[in-house]
Amino acid sequence: MASVEGGHQMVSLEFFKCKDKYYQKLGEAWDHEVKDFVVLYRPMYHCSAKSGSFEAHLSATRSFKGWEQRFEPCTWADLPAEARAYVLHNPTCSFDPEWTLPSATIHVGPNLTASGCGTRSHETCPSAAPISAPTSTQAPIQTPPTALAALEEPQANVDTMFRMPSVGEIINRFDAMSPTASHRTEGQPSIQAPTLTPSPTMPPLEFFCADYCPFAQRVWIALKATGLPFVHTEVNLWCGALPTTKRFREVSPSKTVPTILEPNAEKGRDESVPLLFYVDASTGGSLSPADPAARYAMHILLAGPIPALVSAFYGFLGGWQRLSPTEVGRRAALNEALDTLERQLQQSGGPWLLGQGGMSIADIALFPFLERIYLGVLTWYRGYKLSQARHPRLYVWTAHCLHHEPVAATVWQVRS
Repeated sequence: MASVEGGHQMVSLEFFKCKDKYYQKLGEAWDHEVKDFVVLYRPMYHCSAKSGSFEAHLSATRSFKGWEQRFEPCTWADLPAEARAYVLHNPTCSFDPEWTLPSATIHVGPNLTASGCGTRSHETCPSAAPISAPTSTQAPIQTPPTALAALEEPQANVDTMFRMPSVGEIINRFDAMSPTASHRTEGQPSIQAPTLTPSPTMPPLEFFCADYCPFAQRVWIALKATGLPFVHTEVNLWCGALPTTKRFREVSPSKTVPTILEPNAEKGRDESVPLLFYVDASTGGSLSPADPAARYAMHILLAGPIPALVSAFYGFLGGWQRLSPTEVGRRAALNEALDTLERQLQQSGGPWLLGQGGMSIADIALFPFLERIYLGVLTWYRGYKLSQARHPRLYVWTAHCLHHEPVAATVWQVRS
């Protein structure tokens, strides 16, 4: 985990071992010669020159492939005293609020970065094609000053912006809403999670998850809601040397989370929405409405409005030009996607997307993204805040989700 201090992102100390030597990873850097990101590290010993191999040095770089193949992670406890003497106890990287991953990059594949160079990016959702200079018909992209201005505030304000509210604080905010909009309407029946009595002989599934991933959170909620037995395996996608990551890459068809592996199976299943139906069907269909019209409406939501919201969320966060060439256009696309879901709640009467029938696959598919919008991800990076005045029913819907135990078991504070 990382924390913020003095306007910098404090990076957790990372140690590695290679051929009985110890190294400290300092971060990642762009190499202009190879046109890609590389790992920046330092030897934790006096590294003198080696004939025909390398010059004496205090720090070095290596490709991610070479790093993952040769270096094994270790802990502070593994370091001998002579190695500990070389530790930099406070490595930092300059915190730039416009980057979604200030201290790390992700592998996005060749020709998929915003520049068209290299294989990695600081953007969680880089452009699908290299960026180009704006044409005469395109307005230049405007970078909102909100996030940058925040760093000019006193340090106490910076700390406040980085502190996410607790689950209790979130629920209290909803409880403080006016009675006309409150989710605690007198006489309204409480919504209970569907229950399943697992067979004593039912072997558990293995659920591969990454705590930051909204798509993985979808399946996590479904597993909690149905009671399907499972073992939760957290995966560090960026550290291929870890045993759990190696195993995950062997069994996941697309090497993405979420992935579910059945007992004794060699390959797992991935992709969040198909997995929601897989979990639902495995437990009798408790997350799908029995009424044909309601089930049809659920599939329409999963095919159109919810993917549109997901695309608008990432497009606005990552500055996708394919969503809109301007910041104003991307903001409008997000509001339009939220407007569509607001109208759905108005038509169904709530409290769920399909009405009174209880939480469905559609609700589960939507919640992780509304949670992130409400918690302020877009506020910090793009100066956007969910409007209670414009989307009151989405506020009430979010409150119902937060009071629903299978959802509450997966929210930000639990994941962190």
